[in-house]
Amino acid sequence: MRYFLAFLALGGASAALASAPVTYRHYTDAVLVDDVPNDAKQVDPGEFRTVYDGKLTTFELISSTLHSFDDEPDCDGRPPTYKVRKLTLSAYSCQKGQSVLYHVEKYGRTYKMGASDGTDTIELTINYPAAQRAYWDPIVAHMSQSLQFASQAKVKTHG
Repeated sequence: MRYFLAFLALGGASAALASAPVTYRHYTDAVLVDDVPNDAKQVDPGEFRTVYDGKLTTFELISSTLHSFDDEPDCDGRPPTYKVRKLTLSAYSCQKGQSVLYHVEKYGRTYKMGASDGTDTIELTINYPAAQRAYWDPIVAHMSQSLQFASQAKVKTHG
């Protein structure tokens, strides 16, 4: 009986740990700002890895100047399960094998660059296990909503 109670206590502790809310930290570079999960390890500028329940998730934050809009999702030739295209952003999501690929691009100012126009962009691309959608979908939504240009980020003042 004592071992059974100890097992229940440990099981309850791990269940509570698994349901603990995700906490975030700010990631900032010269162009973009985003919230990233605290347990994500930065492996290169803008590239992160984290492990949840033994499964690897990777994500990348990129800023660039776009010269033409490529609206074709990278879904191995299948239609995306989610796709949106607006004036200020485009996003898609699809299942590729046992993983979910989510990509969002936000568009900034457009200006003349030589003979063509260039548009400032910031992007989030994340690859996570499809079996962990319930865990990752709210995190992806949070990261997507908090992704913004550094020039538009609200600066907290102390005092």
